[in-house]
Amino acid sequence: MIHAVEFYYDLLKEGKIKVAKKYEEPITIQEPCNIIRGLGLGDKLRYIMDATCSDFRDVTPRYEHNFCCAAGGGTVRPARPTASRRLAGAFGGLLCRFCLDERRLGLLERLLLR
Repeated sequence: MIHAVEFYYDLLKEGKIKVAKKYEEPITIQEPCNIIRGLGLGDKLRYIMDATCSDFRDVTPRYEHNFCCAAGGGTVRPARPTASRRLAGAFGGLLCRFCLDERRLGLLERLLLR
């Protein structure tokens, strides 16, 4: 069994699938810890993004140094507003439920700590 990132990377790299039209809006990624830290697929994920998106905007920090979204690979509800720092400069990306919750928690924390 291989991860979807590996699967699509191989298909694109080997020319087995072609991208008819790239996504044109600005887009970024949230690097899931399980595939970046656990499987080391950061470069392959970026290859897919570059191959399918015209305006891919990478984030910093990245790879194994990225901020954890605290979602536990989608298995737990986030407990700390860490993703809000990472996503503060990102735009155009689609956010999962966990990242949206993290942004809300981060905003609430900032308002309460003033």
